[in-house]
Amino acid sequence: MKASLDLKKRLAKEKIAFSLNPGITLMHGDRGRVVDPKLGIQTMVDQDGTQASAVACPGDPVWQQYIADTYALYASVEPDYLWLEDDFRHFNHKPVLWGCFCETHMNRYQERLGEIISREDFVKQIIAPGEPTRARQVYLDICREEMNETVLKIEHAVHSISPNTKLSLMTSQPEEHATEGRNWQEIFEKLSGNQPFVARPHLPLYNEVTPKVYNNGFNRVSRITAHLLGDDSLLYPELENYMYSRYTKSNQFSRFQLESSLILHPKGSTMNLFDMMGTGVVRDYHLQDMLAESKPFLSRISNLDLRVSEQKGIHVLYGTKGSYSIRTKKGENRQELIPREDSWLDLLGAFGMSSIPAGTIHSSGAGSVVLEISATPNRFTFKLWDWERVDLDGKTRSVHLQHGEPNLDMRRNEDWVKKELVNQFVVLGEGDGCIKERTGLHEMEFIETRRHTFTKSVIHENHDSVNVLNLVEGDEVTVESLDGSFEPFVVHYAQTFIIPESIKAYKITPSGTAVGQECKTMKAYIR
Repeated sequence: MKASLDLKKRLAKEKIAFSLNPGITLMHGDRGRVVDPKLGIQTMVDQDGTQASAVACPGDPVWQQYIADTYALYASVEPDYLWLEDDFRHFNHKPVLWGCFCETHMNRYQERLGEIISREDFVKQIIAPGEPTRARQVYLDICREEMNETVLKIEHAVHSISPNTKLSLMTSQPEEHATEGRNWQEIFEKLSGNQPFVARPHLPLYNEVTPKVYNNGFNRVSRITAHLLGDDSLLYPELENYMYSRYTKSNQFSRFQLESSLILHPKGSTMNLFDMMGTGVVRDYHLQDMLAESKPFLSRISNLDLRVSEQKGIHVLYGTKGSYSIRTKKGENRQELIPREDSWLDLLGAFGMSSIPAGTIHSSGAGSVVLEISATPNRFTFKLWDWERVDLDGKTRSVHLQHGEPNLDMRRNEDWVKKELVNQFVVLGEGDGCIKERTGLHEMEFIETRRHTFTKSVIHENHDSVNVLNLVEGDEVTVESLDGSFEPFVVHYAQTFIIPESIKAYKITPSGTAVGQECKTMKAYIR
């Protein structure tokens, strides 16, 4: 640690804070390494019995004490920040996919379950389709408990030597951490002691991509992390350009990542811009020029002391316990435990809509009206939760758990949807400037949908039902009655119109600037 102490003194003369970021806690992956047997550390075991040669078992008390003692050694130089890497997790430790299912862990699981069970059967129960099992709850609970236990040991060891050092954690995708039962508030409370929460949220994508792709990842990962940790946390999002150089990422894109991260209200940025093989800082990349240009803007916005809780508008609900309750479809792998509650945030975040973690008080707002189209009487939308709101008689509105759950058909998995629902187009007729297609609603549905592609007039029958139509392509069309039942009217692109059941037939013709163009309508009616 002498070299670190010498560097700290040199940096202090330049008014630069000194921090340490050890590259390993559990270890990202074996990568050909073997842990020294003299240490007596148990290594991680996969669901199929694959054992790592170097990745530590997170529940091993020998490793827990070893990592706490190691961090106490780092604390001896009193760094401002002392980081834990994002390998502090139960998954993605090649060759181990997830764990830990070593003999010690299996004994712990069996004790909590109150029964003897093999590793193979225990894993099957964790990811089994249908109602979440007791085995899954036990696995997630123990994962959460042992990580909390480890950071508490590290906190005691570090702060007994350097009480002002801020222990800090790099984080990964929240939906992935859900598969190890992470409680974000708990783990940061135990790690931080009397210091504030400090995190290094992952700025997704180490290579340059389109802004749209990056936006989706940023909303799914970085923004959710900021909301989970709250206003008083110190965030230092990480810009990483692996595998380095401007062949990986342009300086302009790096700047875009830094400046867009301001929505997290960070206190600074962390950067991994150059390889760690001894090359050092490469001035030919001209990153120093980009940073010099961007820093005044970054500092000015950061100094406004904005807060994530002050973000207004529509919020997307997000919870951290989805892996406890999610119903797997096939029961084949850990990925089925990953909750997809962030899917809407991928898209809606681009429009300024943010996440809101479970437990935050919220409502639709006083005076709001929600309109719903429902195909009653033989189809219902079941409300599975409410917020203790009352009806016009002052009575609490009911929810429909007992009705809603039985109506979930778990056989309709991804394979079924692809086979039965996706792209089930059938051409029903073609000729004289018109193609008529059925567009694929399943036979169990009572609504028929038809698409007409046409350049000339098309005669429509109403099929003894009200017809709802939308002009989905073409500038405009004119709708006419065949017997003069209504006056002709013009419909423009994207407009919807309704033909009542009493009008047995009608004609649609391209008109205005659409004459000679290909137009398309979508029509829906009751079968």
